[in-house]
Amino acid sequence: MNNRQKTSLQFNQERKKHKKTVATFIIAFLSFSLVLAAISFLILLKKVNFKLSNLVDRKTTATTEETSSESVTSPENYSGKATVLAVCSTSDRELDFFSVLNLNMDEKQISVIPFDNETVVSFDGKTKSFSDIYLTGGALGIGQAIEKSYGIKVDRFIDVTESNFKRVMSYLGDVEITSDEKVNYKGKDFVLFLEEGVQSATGETVLSYYKYLDSDGRGNLTAEIIDYYLNSGKLSADQDSFDSLINLVNTNISAKDFSLVSKTANAFINDSSRNKTVCVSYSEVTDNG
Repeated sequence: MNNRQKTSLQFNQERKKHKKTVATFIIAFLSFSLVLAAISFLILLKKVNFKLSNLVDRKTTATTEETSSESVTSPENYSGKATVLAVCSTSDRELDFFSVLNLNMDEKQISVIPFDNETVVSFDGKTKSFSDIYLTGGALGIGQAIEKSYGIKVDRFIDVTESNFKRVMSYLGDVEITSDEKVNYKGKDFVLFLEEGVQSATGETVLSYYKYLDSDGRGNLTAEIIDYYLNSGKLSADQDSFDSLINLVNTNISAKDFSLVSKTANAFINDSSRNKTVCVSYSEVTDNG
């Protein structure tokens, strides 16, 4: 094998390796999570000191014929907890909005915890807003600040730019959202037109709506989007979906993580007894050192 062939082979191997390890997108749900979150949460569903293999207790049932083949997760039998930070940023890498998704499979429920960008917390021995923390510390910095100030340990993060947020939404398809009022807004950075009530929305519209709402409104919107995708039949935690979304976001969710939780994620998606996603707020900041 000549040097050119060796170099080409090494390049292809590195590129494949990079694709496997480069960050992901619930999403999205989701925001999601942001949405983004809807997809976001599906890709992780596990935790415990960043060892996802210890997170979800995947109890399975199998017939005699199934014993020698791949086991199937029973929708009723799964458990575990995980916390995922979903962040959306501008093309200049400035913080747009973010939420924390609490995935509680014991309770069969997802909770969205929204935060305001300008809330001041402790970080690196100083008091800074989340916006300032993101500029220097990124999503990891926000996660560390949330753990220190609120006692919420973030297990995984998903960080997506506005342009890729819209690509994620395009991949998932339009979503149905609810507006309490008719909106006709024209601002410096975005415009937003909504009818009162339930309506179909593209990624562009959803992104503008996130910018229009306050933090609590964004949390409720994220919860609504997650439930829409969960109930629409559009979601499936399969390898093709993961491969299509992995390069659209920055994340510390790996391909191995996904392989460990895909069956549990699909069980949750198909479980008619799961609870509605809720938005919860943390009104008091705790000092954890």
